[in-house]
Amino acid sequence: MKNDKYKPFLLILKCLIGIIIFFLLLVLISSPLRGKAANSYVKRGDNLLLQKKYVSAEVEYTKALTLNTGNIVAKDHMDLAKKAAINIGEFERFFDLPQFADFKAKYEIAITVPTNQSDAVKTSKNLIEDGEYQLAIIPAKTALEMDNGYRDAWLYFGIANLKTAQLAELKSEDQNEYLVKAKESFDRVLQLDPGNKTAKELLSKI
Repeated sequence: MKNDKYKPFLLILKCLIGIIIFFLLLVLISSPLRGKAANSYVKRGDNLLLQKKYVSAEVEYTKALTLNTGNIVAKDHMDLAKKAAINIGEFERFFDLPQFADFKAKYEIAITVPTNQSDAVKTSKNLIEDGEYQLAIIPAKTALEMDNGYRDAWLYFGIANLKTAQLAELKSEDQNEYLVKAKESFDRVLQLDPGNKTAKELLSKI
């Protein structure tokens, strides 16, 4: 009779132990699958990152981390997505990865020290035409460092910042930062060349 009194308790205990074992086995079995799925999200994030779709890339890395909180690659690339949105030079630390090879070649063109400010502006113009607006900021800025009164350097610095704000996928605060720089650049162009039609037209779009 005494044993009968404990039967319901023992039955509940057995059920709880069974449930715990079941979930532990489920986690153990699903772990490789979750890891594989997490890696696919990282890969998708990298592709978006290279397209300068920073916000969408962060979403993919977040999905990867939801499935696998210990995914170091996802954490590193999430950090990259946040920082590269405002400083494209952050890509440098990932250049050993094969998926960044094409971008690396373009980046090296952007950071090559030019002979003069005119060559720097030409590089900026070529990168803009190639759709690499954020990279185009680098040589335009170099031209300004060589000659702060060079009108075309201010013009292309402004264009590169404006195009980045318009076409890269950015958080609103990052987008505003690029727009402020673009406006300041076009204002400077008009100080140097009050009749500059390009600067006036682009300024009206901000």
